[in-house]
Amino acid sequence: MIDTIKNISAIIVLVGMFFGGYTYIDSRYAQKGEVEAQTKQTVTILEKFKTDMNKDRLEQNYINIINVERQYKALIIQHPSDKNLKQELKEIQIEKNEIKEKLDKIRGLK
Repeated sequence: MIDTIKNISAIIVLVGMFFGGYTYIDSRYAQKGEVEAQTKQTVTILEKFKTDMNKDRLEQNYINIINVERQYKALIIQHPSDKNLKQELKEIQIEKNEIKEKLDKIRGLK
């Protein structure tokens, strides 16, 4: 009878140890809410990175088109009667304005 009580006590202690160990190990892993919060934070960071990359690309395009516009203006000064240069300059200025509008939209100015 005493051996049976000792065996039952040992089994209860052993089961308690397994349950306690499982609870300890389970508490060390991320909970579902923590994983969702981390996922949302990662998505937010990636979206900001994408926006920043688009902004950088548009800024570089804007700088490039300003340089092209200056070159065309210099060519028009050299060749004032060339209608093709004047037409191309107008197209470049339209494109420059479109890029500026997109850039202002990303910057939050419009």
